[in-house]
Amino acid sequence: EFFRSIYQSKVGRVGYRGNMVLATCAGACMQLTTLPLQNHSTRMQTQTEKRGNWATAVVMYREEGLGAFYKGLLPCLLLSLNATIQDTIFEGIKDAWLKRQNLSAAAKAGVDLAKMKLREVQVGLSAAQAFWLGLISKLIAS
Repeated sequence: EFFRSIYQSKVGRVGYRGNMVLATCAGACMQLTTLPLQNHSTRMQTQTEKRGNWATAVVMYREEGLGAFYKGLLPCLLLSLNATIQDTIFEGIKDAWLKRQNLSAAAKAGVDLAKMKLREVQVGLSAAQAFWLGLISKLIAS
């Protein structure tokens, strides 16, 4: 949402291409922040000599440098592309669904559809709808 708000303030409406860029940036940031913790956790679990958190991190840095914390970064970034595709599909399906729902709600409310503004009648997703749309987008992306 952070990247989305910046993108919207600079460019405007977030389309498919923009959504792909935003999801890729979000995935990269997530991997860059969590991968060192994952690698540290793996080292803690597999080490033969029991050390504390800080001692393990120091040994990792001394033996292999900063790269020890980012081992496997490229495969993780490549695997996050699936989430990028899924998020883009989800946003597209959600926008189409909400547009249909909003037009239906506007018609029921008696709003003239020809003069209706986009935000005049606003219907959101229920938890069940979000679940099913997420499931469909996951199936398509996979």
